[in-house]
Amino acid sequence: MEDENFSIRFRMARIDRADLEIMESTHPDGLIRRFINRRGEGLHHICFEVADAEAALNELKERGVPVLSDKVVLTANLKAFFLHPACLGGILVEFVEGIHPWLEGVTHQIDPLRH
Repeated sequence: MEDENFSIRFRMARIDRADLEIMESTHPDGLIRRFINRRGEGLHHICFEVADAEAALNELKERGVPVLSDKVVLTANLKAFFLHPACLGGILVEFVEGIHPWLEGVTHQIDPLRH
């Protein structure tokens, strides 16, 4: 899939209860290309699902945790915000309320070989 707003091509996969997203920049000045130029290839961000993004954002701000924005971002059917990458050694931390639209209908599957 491609997201022209962020100049990326990406694929997502659900493995057990974790969602992985592989991203590739589609533009030399795109967000991911700039990240790779500054920090090299590797882990860009991790994401945690929260029941209420605005409440989570406000609680973290009250505790003095550095966030990138004072407001949640509204994208597709989710609300999200990021912590400053300095909080976790240069890796962005995202908090999301809702489900990524490209995972709509994907459910958690129990691996019968592991249980």
